[in-house]
Amino acid sequence: MTDSKSPYYCSGHRAKSLYLNARSIGLSAADRIQIQGKIGLIHSIFQRVINITVLENRLISLVGLEVGQGPLNILVNIPNHINLLTIGIKKGDIVTRVSESIVIGENVIVISTQWTELWEPKRKFQARLQPLKIIMANIEIMRDIALTSDYLSGLGELIPFTHIYGLKDSKAEKFGSVSYMALPHISSMLKAIKSGHSHDIIRITK
Repeated sequence: MTDSKSPYYCSGHRAKSLYLNARSIGLSAADRIQIQGKIGLIHSIFQRVINITVLENRLISLVGLEVGQGPLNILVNIPNHINLLTIGIKKGDIVTRVSESIVIGENVIVISTQWTELWEPKRKFQARLQPLKIIMANIEIMRDIALTSDYLSGLGELIPFTHIYGLKDSKAEKFGSVSYMALPHISSMLKAIKSGHSHDIIRITK
């Protein structure tokens, strides 16, 4: 998709690359882009976010500063006037790691990671957990509250099809791209938890 008013396009052809800087990168995202060369494909694009599938079908996200930091987020100084939906990239475009840069598509966007700070939560949860029955009851309460919402998007689409003991059968083709991709991972995680296989739980939740 192109935008004739964009400074990065001229008569339907890209005129120049958009060069950006990554301000911070989450710990999990940093671990997933360590290799050089092709690191993944564009999974989905929003006005200020690019979701990328990397090795083992895992996700990382390139996000504008207003989105905020997170373990999977690479925080990028995307100019306010830039709409990523009209910059000339599309789902399935290759994402490449070249030295200290991340290249999106055919050099459409080049993101420098040279001065990027590694981000991880400052606080670690160390409090004593509540009894399992209370946790499960609280989950059910929050689920019921969420279901009263008139609009469920993203992973919220899965809420009507879930309960505290696992995921019910549902027609995945009705889901959006985020829920559709997350569904098999959630199912695998629930099965691993039920089976008590700690190695599978660690592998799936990385």
